[in-house]
Amino acid sequence: MKEIRAFPVVMITTAEPLRAVSDIATAWADQAVVLVWDVSAGVQTFEDWQSLTGSPRRGGSDPLAPCRALNEANDDTVLIAIHYHLVLKSPPVIQALLDGAANWSGALRRLVIVAPPGTTVPPEIERYVVVLPHDLPDVVALTAIVEANAAANGLDLDSDEAAALGRLGRGLSAFEFVNALALSIAEHGAILPDEIAHQKQNLVRKNSVLEWSRTDWSFQDVGGLAVVKNFLRATARHDLARGTLMLGVPGVGKTMVAKALANEIGVPALQFEFSRVFGSLVGESEQKIHAALRVVEAMAPAILIVDEIEKGLAGVSSSHRSDGGTAARVGETFLTWLNDRPAGSGIYVVATCNDVSKLPPEFIRAERWDAMFFFDVPSAAERNDIARLYANKYDIPIDPRPDEAGWTGAEIASAYRVAAMLDTDAAAASQYIVPLSRTMREQIDALRDWANGRCVPASATAATGDGNGGLVRRVV
Repeated sequence: MKEIRAFPVVMITTAEPLRAVSDIATAWADQAVVLVWDVSAGVQTFEDWQSLTGSPRRGGSDPLAPCRALNEANDDTVLIAIHYHLVLKSPPVIQALLDGAANWSGALRRLVIVAPPGTTVPPEIERYVVVLPHDLPDVVALTAIVEANAAANGLDLDSDEAAALGRLGRGLSAFEFVNALALSIAEHGAILPDEIAHQKQNLVRKNSVLEWSRTDWSFQDVGGLAVVKNFLRATARHDLARGTLMLGVPGVGKTMVAKALANEIGVPALQFEFSRVFGSLVGESEQKIHAALRVVEAMAPAILIVDEIEKGLAGVSSSHRSDGGTAARVGETFLTWLNDRPAGSGIYVVATCNDVSKLPPEFIRAERWDAMFFFDVPSAAERNDIARLYANKYDIPIDPRPDEAGWTGAEIASAYRVAAMLDTDAAAASQYIVPLSRTMREQIDALRDWANGRCVPASATAATGDGNGGLVRRVV
């Protein structure tokens, strides 16, 4: 952390404040006096803070105490202020930091603020502060934790087993990982991968933006769409894979394919809800998306499903006029993460979109996605497959059937489900179905026109309008 020597104020963003304090103190113990401030104990030496036996030297309730302690220090001093970001917008604190930035540079007097990821610096002092991340433990550190716990409990683990458990723990804090190991040892007398996976699932449950998506669907349960299914089978497991954007008519199976993919390749599926990112407090939305993306990375390997992505990003272009730039910052954070994920990250993103006109253009350029597929209404052969699937599911005879030309898969499924409730056949139940190809004909035609030449058809056919409210398919 050489920046501590160069900048008078350093903000360390971390999900593990206690580990961050210990790492900073250890790194600087031979070069400076290390003090720690928190709101309950005030200013203490690191040793007293760590042992929980020291008496406070300054009141924790005084937000100016860290700055005063540095001003009064005679020796080279690094003061670590835990969660000091909570008072950063106070005018007296801002002024104290501005004064400190001018006075502390002559000697090695540095304020290190430990704050949650996504914390922003007030504009009045941002040029005097450097922000650095404190990463979660890497695989090497996690493997060492496994080996230490195994040795302490007399468990026989070879190096390959320990390394595999360490890789599985990626994304967990040291505290969470140790607790998962302790629980596994206490309940099973061994370190089991399932206990570590369970701890990672808890991360999803605690995050309001994400949902654990459970389904028994496989590609066999999805009628048609052979092109996209074959592409996903061939690429989704690859180390170079990034993800797929699925554009198309509502109800044609985009989300179903995404969820089925998770079972097809044997990984969990997470649902990302953009609508839950935005909060009412300043900085809350930015913190929430950073936290959600960290959880996503912790779940690798996994499928990340972003349903109707255009709704979450619709306000990006007008954000600076409507919400002070919050939507733009959230969109930029997601875009940066989408683009900068390293090869082999283990997160395969599947985004669905019903209205491409609301999608910012930077989200559809090359290298954002492995491919962009257009999902049209199913062809006659695909309609037969879908009808057969739902006739079997609801125990309804496949015939007699309605004229399903222009129907989506969801509409065909609805006909058989309604028929099961009414104890009739699909043809009779069709009177309750009004297909989107009739109610949204103009929007669907516009969507097809945009996708032509820009997207890969998800099945071996593409659609054009027949001028009569139905749809005619042409082989491509």
